[in-house]
Amino acid sequence: MTNPLLATDSYKQSHFKQYPPEARRISAYLEARPNPFSDSVLFFGLQTYMKDVLLKPITASDIKAADRICAAHGVPFNREGWEQILTDHGGLFPLEIKHCRKEHWHRVVCRWCRWKTPTSACPG
Repeated sequence: MTNPLLATDSYKQSHFKQYPPEARRISAYLEARPNPFSDSVLFFGLQTYMKDVLLKPITASDIKAADRICAAHGVPFNREGWEQILTDHGGLFPLEIKHCRKEHWHRVVCRWCRWKTPTSACPG
């Protein structure tokens, strides 16, 4: 993957329009879903993803390319928000990643990781 701004379904580019204008932070979580094949889930790969994607700054050319692709798909693109991340954060994603304590883990359903970011700098 060369452009992290395009590493999503194109319809998700419009999600920034769903937040109220006064919102300043958002939170999301990852969750393993139950399935008939196993009674437990082993999550791995977050550290690699963080190193390969989240620790590499986005660039002005990433923003330009994503804007062009989103226009071709007919979906809105929060160019202003991404440019703010480029300017205010050096292109790095302003994220806070936490996990729940082990005693709160469940066998299958484990809400273990929360992503928080200021919405003023949260384009997507």
